[in-house]
Amino acid sequence: MQPQIHPRWGIGRVRLGMTRDEARALAGEPDRIEEDDDLAGVRFGWHYERFEFSLYFDADLGGRLTLIVCEAQDTTIRGVRPIGMREAEAKRALAPIGALELDEEASDDALRFHRIEDAGLGFLFADGACESVDVSVALQDDGELSWPSGDAPE
Repeated sequence: MQPQIHPRWGIGRVRLGMTRDEARALAGEPDRIEEDDDLAGVRFGWHYERFEFSLYFDADLGGRLTLIVCEAQDTTIRGVRPIGMREAEAKRALAPIGALELDEEASDDALRFHRIEDAGLGFLFADGACESVDVSVALQDDGELSWPSGDAPE
């Protein structure tokens, strides 16, 4: 399986905004489930080692899928395979989608986290190479979340 990330939508046929039941119907039972309760609220992480991605559901938003993190080497975003790319190469390759911007608060000496905010994409770099890509739901100007709908975009 070659996971294809659709910015602001999801990965493959797994769409942001899905319930746990809907995600389970598409991806099957997760290999591992964890619950995180912090200042941001309760979030459930479903980890699929066989697909090399994790799905995060927010209990405060009706248990809907709000974040997908993918580590699969063959992940593509509009034809680009960012996993394993060096930072400079990723910046060039992903430029048609948007500019990679360093998130200073989410970065430190060992890990650098870049975002393409308008596309809802995040990229974690360790030792200069991309280790994971995440896709998240859009936050509108009025503070409301903009849930994707319909089939995956082409």
